[in-house]
Amino acid sequence: MDVLQRYWNQFRTMWSGLGTIHRVVLLSIAAVVLGTTGILAFFSIAGDYEQLVTGLPPEEAAAMVAHLESANIPYRLENGGSTILVPKDRHAKARVELASQGPINRGGKGWEIFDDPPLTMTPFVQNVNYTRAMQAELARSIMNLESVSSARVIIARAEPSPFVREQQPTTASVVLKLKPGAVISQNLASGIVSLVARSVEGLRPENITVVDSAGRLIIDKRARDGDAFSSEQLEFRRELETYLSNKAEELLARHLGAGRALVRVSTDLNQQKLKELRESFAADERVAKSETTSSSDFGSSEARGVAGAGSNTGRGAISPSSSGGNRSREERSATDYLVPKTTRLMETQPGMIQRLTVAVMVDLSPSKDAEGKEASLISVKEVEELVKTAVGFQSGRDDIKVSNVQLTAIPTVSDADGPNWIDRIQTYVHLARNISLMVAFVFLAATFLMLARRWKPSPPAIADEGSLNGSISRNGTSMLNGEPNHLNRQQLMELANTDPRQVARLLSTMMRTNGTA
Repeated sequence: MDVLQRYWNQFRTMWSGLGTIHRVVLLSIAAVVLGTTGILAFFSIAGDYEQLVTGLPPEEAAAMVAHLESANIPYRLENGGSTILVPKDRHAKARVELASQGPINRGGKGWEIFDDPPLTMTPFVQNVNYTRAMQAELARSIMNLESVSSARVIIARAEPSPFVREQQPTTASVVLKLKPGAVISQNLASGIVSLVARSVEGLRPENITVVDSAGRLIIDKRARDGDAFSSEQLEFRRELETYLSNKAEELLARHLGAGRALVRVSTDLNQQKLKELRESFAADERVAKSETTSSSDFGSSEARGVAGAGSNTGRGAISPSSSGGNRSREERSATDYLVPKTTRLMETQPGMIQRLTVAVMVDLSPSKDAEGKEASLISVKEVEELVKTAVGFQSGRDDIKVSNVQLTAIPTVSDADGPNWIDRIQTYVHLARNISLMVAFVFLAATFLMLARRWKPSPPAIADEGSLNGSISRNGTSMLNGEPNHLNRQQLMELANTDPRQVARLLSTMMRTNGTA
């Protein structure tokens, strides 16, 4: 305490000896230094915060903030309250705390709406609550997708009708809010449609509409039926072109080196789905199945008599002729053969390559290997043949163009070096922060000491030898200005603390005075 009191007395003495201008300058310097230190400390603390969640609606952010406050975990809000940050050293604890509170009801209340049912509930209210719960559960399921930030599902149920013809179908609409930079494909949209259709009774996929938050139609009936050129087909085309290009570039890079060949492939795909039924018969390979033979006799004989009673009694009968009448015989033969029959159903799936257009830029300028020798290069014709083989080139259908040009090497940074650079930058930031704090402290201390030495108040005037003889008695007691003896000791103690040299001079003077006396 004595040390602090002594420093405080020194500061008061120094401050009382400063003028108005000096005080203003000192206060300004102190304010600038303290402000700079505070700003650096603020940004230093801000850099230790880590993102906990982002893209939250206000009601969900409020629920999470309440959980963090109950757990005494500091937090910060950014991006209009949609992003929550917590200290880096308490990030894991914050995640565990939020998980212990249970899942947040994103998208509204689902089946938990029936956890505490009222005592009385009409069938209409029950149906409405069931629809609301179904909408909330579907919205939660859709929000679990990686590219979806939030979703809302609206189901429209028609009133049941006793007549089938008058019954209106159930329809649904899905509104999606995508994450920044995310793009939803037709395949993902079709999955959402299937999810909703199979979750609601009586809902057909063609009665579901999917739009984004900007009102753009993501999927419609034509795309589901395959009548439109969907984004899935475009994505397949891009993947095919990238695959063929990389395949040819890797082949050339094996010999020429990386960055000395550039290949681009453009494909024309058949997007039509065709079915063709063909039947063919092999007449030369027929086999007899069955053979049928039939014969018949045809002939006529002479008349034996005249029809009547005479002929019946035998009178007047004519004897038969010795020669018979005209007779014929007919034979017929029929053979059934089994003829081999071939039936072919040919179905052409969309995505077949109709044409390839290949462009190749290759740098065939002489280069040196690791030993300093010029590496052997290939000709443009050989490059063309290699690329044709790599991409499956067909003469008469595809086109290719190879050009020998000077390519500029593009510096690349591997993915493994990325985190190292980030770590280095963070290290430099922390180092600069610490150095800035040290410089600010040293500057403040040096300024304080400099001002203390410059504007230090002058010590009390020391009496000369003649005056001391009149104020200090021979027996060591003194009376200054009529003050008691203990006041003189206090003045001497203060003078010894402020300026020991002056006290030493005073003592030497007293000793010389006593010696001469």
